[in-house]
Amino acid sequence: MFRFWSPVYQSHFYTTSIPERENLINNQADLWTYEGIAYRVYAPGDQPPNARPVYRFWSDTYKAYFYTIRENERDYVLAHWPAWNQYQGIVFYAFKNSGPTPVFRFWGPSLTTHFYTVDVDERDYVIATWPDIWQYEGVAWYGYAISPPVITLPNPVPFGLQNAPYNLQIPAEGDNLTF
Repeated sequence: MFRFWSPVYQSHFYTTSIPERENLINNQADLWTYEGIAYRVYAPGDQPPNARPVYRFWSDTYKAYFYTIRENERDYVLAHWPAWNQYQGIVFYAFKNSGPTPVFRFWGPSLTTHFYTVDVDERDYVIATWPDIWQYEGVAWYGYAISPPVITLPNPVPFGLQNAPYNLQIPAEGDNLTF
């Protein structure tokens, strides 16, 4: 899962798509800063039978993306939240009720965006430091952690994450990482 931060939109974007990643890096660097590989999930077509689809929405109003693995939540957003006006369908597969690593979800009402992380230290830091900005919503789905996470923070660091503890590592050239 590739993770981007937008200093313009004050929100994150997540994708497993290499073409999508390359497009943002090469053509939208003024909007999106590449942070690195956050964790691993399954790209469409590569999923095991017990993985479930994760759906993505874009909001022209909020300038943010929303992701959910829950079909009932997807259907509710489609029926009742017209601000999430671009339903983009299935973007990756993950595990719904259990799996190797939980992906934690936060809602930022003042930012009108969600934030997702597998990093327990990052989760705990956000909960302890910005309870007035980020509301912890629990586990969104399950994926696979990359140990250690390969996240490169942009400069300036995203709002609300300035002093978060990160275990940064640069993979050696030739390492065959999956996402």
